[in-house]
Order: sequence, then C-alpha cells, then structure tokens
Amino acid sequence: MTAAIPSVPSPDLTVAEALAAWPVLVPVFLHRRMACPGCAMAPFMTLREAAESYGVDADALVADLIAAAAGAAVPAGPFPPPLPHRAEAADDGVGVSAPPPGGAVPSVR
Repeated sequence: MTAAIPSVPSPDLTVAEALAAWPVLVPVFLHRRMACPGCAMAPFMTLREAAESYGVDADALVADLIAAAAGAAVPAGPFPPPLPHRAEAADDGVGVSAPPPGGAVPSVR
C-alpha cells in the first residue's frame, strides 16, 4: 500500500511523486537548472536529496514548489542547461562518482 500524497509538496516526497501530483512543478526544477524531470533517479530521490545533490537549499526549493502547486506564477523558458550533480554528493557511495584526479576516465570494454 502506498502512502497518501500530502496536500502540498514536502521535502520527503520523491521527485516522481511530486511531479505526478503537480506537473506544474517542472519549470521550477528547470529554472533552478535541475534535471529532475525525466531523471531515472526521480522515483527514488526525495526533494531534499535532489536539492542536496545540486547544492540547492532544500527549504527554498520546497517553498518554491509549494508556491507553484498553490497556483503561483512559474518561471517561463527557455531554460539554461542543467547543472551537473555536485561531486561531493557522489562521495556517499551512491550514484555516479566524479572522474578520478587528472580527469581521465578509464574506458569500459
């Protein structure tokens, strides 16, 4: 049994749950240069985790998402390209790690 979706976006909601409940949130992520809409991790990553992985203040992100879900004006595109995830976020052993020192990435065959 799945948990009920709250009436407003909350930091512990997954990105996918938030986007399914409030499609109007997509431009908020894109405006902040977050590639969350369409990301393979969206079903697993909470709004708080997504904010942390981009170095964005989670409380500020959630406040913007709540405002958009309540009908506030959302940013209009075109939007700049998304930012890469912070390298420090990969140090937890989850996700993609940063390239090794020197920038060389070993090839995989």
